[in-house]
Amino acid sequence: MSRVEIYYPDDKFIPSDWPIKPQNRQLCIVIFKIIKFPRICFFIEKDCTFLDIQSIKMQNSKTEKHETETISYSTMDWNGVDRWKPLGLPEDVNKRILADIEKWLEEVE
Repeated sequence: MSRVEIYYPDDKFIPSDWPIKPQNRQLCIVIFKIIKFPRICFFIEKDCTFLDIQSIKMQNSKTEKHETETISYSTMDWNGVDRWKPLGLPEDVNKRILADIEKWLEEVE
């Protein structure tokens, strides 16, 4: 039997240089290296990219109002991430929000 010790930060944020990554399409709180401000993001495993949820919603709102000004949603690849942690919403709320995000992404694309 092997014995393993692991250090897990008290604040539960996982440093980006650890080999641990979010699951595909998981909601996370992300602190980026440049802005050092927490954002709620949606992780896309294929591109190893975080999509900023607020910018997706803003883009969707502009589309619904038929406004001509274009707001593209912001993304950040893994190299721009300082640390992250799972958002940890209740399962029913998480499912509803993920369904909304999928719908927003379809409408924006």
